[in-house]
Amino acid sequence: MKSCIFSIALTLTSTCFSQNTSSVEIDSLLFRAQQFYKTHQDSALYYSNIAFVKAKELNNVKLIGKTVAQKTTYLISKKKYTEAERLLNINIENASKISPFDLGVTYANMGAINSLKEHRDTALENYLSAINIFEEISEYPYLARTYLNIGVIYENEGEIAQADFFYDKSLYYSGLDKNNGMSVTHDNIKRGGEDDFETKLKISNDALKSIENPSQSRLAAVIYHDLSKNYIDHSKYEEAIESAKKAIEIKNNIGYLENIDFSYFILGKSQVRLNRNEEGIRNLERAIALTEKRSLTALMYEMIVIGYRNKSDFKNAFNYSEQLSKIKDSIASFQENERIAEITGKYNVEKQTNEILRLEKANQENELLLSRQRSNRWQWATLSILFLISSLFLGRKLSTYIKRVKTIEIEKAAIVKKVEAKYIALNNKVKVYVKELDYIKSDGNYLEFYSGNKKVIDRNKLKEIADHLPPNFVQIHRSFIINKNSVQSLSATSVKLKTGVEIPVSRTFKHNLS
Repeated sequence: MKSCIFSIALTLTSTCFSQNTSSVEIDSLLFRAQQFYKTHQDSALYYSNIAFVKAKELNNVKLIGKTVAQKTTYLISKKKYTEAERLLNINIENASKISPFDLGVTYANMGAINSLKEHRDTALENYLSAINIFEEISEYPYLARTYLNIGVIYENEGEIAQADFFYDKSLYYSGLDKNNGMSVTHDNIKRGGEDDFETKLKISNDALKSIENPSQSRLAAVIYHDLSKNYIDHSKYEEAIESAKKAIEIKNNIGYLENIDFSYFILGKSQVRLNRNEEGIRNLERAIALTEKRSLTALMYEMIVIGYRNKSDFKNAFNYSEQLSKIKDSIASFQENERIAEITGKYNVEKQTNEILRLEKANQENELLLSRQRSNRWQWATLSILFLISSLFLGRKLSTYIKRVKTIEIEKAAIVKKVEAKYIALNNKVKVYVKELDYIKSDGNYLEFYSGNKKVIDRNKLKEIADHLPPNFVQIHRSFIINKNSVQSLSATSVKLKTGVEIPVSRTFKHNLS
């Protein structure tokens, strides 16, 4: 029995570990896809597709949602709209099971496809759904991008005022970063100021007027829902109730239940704020029955507690308070686990990515080494063949070359002897032998020739005498020519001869010593 239990536990542990490892592998593949996106879209699509296939093999809906959100971005950039739309519909069907961020990206990508297909109303509906999600999770860069896309739609329709409004919203959110420590109020972030609110009301009402049959339009349902959120954020509860009711009515008529729990929440909250507690509690309980969102459930319970307190029904208020406390504890625990899982996931992704990069680098180095070895082998083989050919064709001439070298050496020795025997006949008829000469010094119109301890003076110039000297004589100063064979040591500024004489070296002629 104990061995059976241990076996089951071991199997479960192995399964969980396998799932976690696969999740890290998928995150790593998606990370690589992101790295390639701007430079090589085909590679980005390749890696995201591998991640998608692995997520499907695991049958993990959340991971499938994550890979679909990213893969469809690359598919749209490659203009593969049909395939992207098919995958996005999978995410929409599993909306309650994937992360809010991936759902927001899903709606934004669906909006992009419909915008490119010139399905204006459907695109706006998708974009507004994305905005609602991105606002809730404070994804400001994606909010900025989505508002920009809505602005483009209105600009293409020639509605410049509406386009400018959404462009301004895009610029506003572009300046916000949820990680930069900016302190902004809920109203500033979620809805903007009064001018912004009035402008958005006008745009929303104009959009409703342009819809032929609002009672059967999903876009109308989305706009009414968005209006109710705007009204309640500005404490306009009567208007919020009216808009929420219209949103709920249209959604029920056409069977479009997206965010209907939120619509009932807005309706119930507004009624409680106006002290219509019975109606408010009833609608909040409907919202609780429909929702699968933990954080929203907590807000619903809070409003029910307020409603019962308004009625002085403290017993029910206490009961709901206890349930609310349990929900908050559950949310806190869940968020902590999510945070730990996120940190662990990021660490594992980074670790695996670094390992992949290390292995790739090692593989590249090995490939380079093998390539060099192959190249070297071919080089040696080629050299060997050439050497053999050279030996066969040039062997007969080798003795001739040796004789020629000996002849050259004899001739060289004779030249050296001639050089050593050479002398310079000076203007004063004195002969100075080059072999014995150590250096020449210029002094005005006279030259001094030094050979060991001997010194000869002649009326002459360095430039004229230099033409009659062999190559081992070099000028190192405007007043000195030396015999390099007489040099004992060098320094940065002078030359010391074997006779002990030290002669200065100027920068102009220093290169002659190299």
